[in-house]
Amino acid sequence: MIIRGVATVLLWLIAVVAVYAGPLVVLTDADFAPYSMKQGGKQVGIDVEVFREAARRAGLNYKLEPVPWDELVTRVKTGNCDLAFSMFHTSKRTTYASFITAAPMHTSDYAFFTLVSRGISRAGVEALANMTIGRPAGFSVGKTFDEAEKAGRLKTVGFASDAKMVAALLRGRIDAFVGQIDVVQYTLRRMGMQSTVVQIEPVLKRNRPAFIVVPRTVTRPERLNIEARLGMALKSVHQDGTYREIARKYLLRF
Repeated sequence: MIIRGVATVLLWLIAVVAVYAGPLVVLTDADFAPYSMKQGGKQVGIDVEVFREAARRAGLNYKLEPVPWDELVTRVKTGNCDLAFSMFHTSKRTTYASFITAAPMHTSDYAFFTLVSRGISRAGVEALANMTIGRPAGFSVGKTFDEAEKAGRLKTVGFASDAKMVAALLRGRIDAFVGQIDVVQYTLRRMGMQSTVVQIEPVLKRNRPAFIVVPRTVTRPERLNIEARLGMALKSVHQDGTYREIARKYLLRF
């Protein structure tokens, strides 16, 4: 009944405002496996497929542009796109982006990873104080970690991606790193390194949602209608099991 109601409202929203004449310019991170990456000359991944299905249900005409993460952020700030995915919600980002929060594109869990040879399967932040720890550059991975880092109890090195942290660990540049669990496990599986790198319990941060965003500088009259349509469509993708079907292609936990 809920899904039928969502579908009815979506049809109404599509009818009341004409679809934008030209395709919407939609940005995605060009290299963020398993959510967005290039395979066989095409952009694929969980986020890419989920967005494609939500846009189809919302009746949106769009052009997807895979770009480096830094370029994506810059273009959202300057309004040089119509939509982008996926971003974590932060107070700083709300100054230049509106978040479509009806449903997330995905959620992220974060944990420490290290080499199996170190014999560490469980350790808190303080137990890793004498190690050099890789961390995602530019955002919080949990209160306990952030406080230890700020107080100087952790020696950290920032990296632009989880894949780069895996490479640094294997080369001995760092002793451990904090990574997004799904991204790291997917990367290790592709590299055949699942028996070499191990996740350390406990999980540092759970279920951090990432969303589709709209630059605040976009002033088209139909903007709010597009946000509403896309938000409701994305919610229906989660509710009817389609999200799970898509994610299962890429991640074993689904």
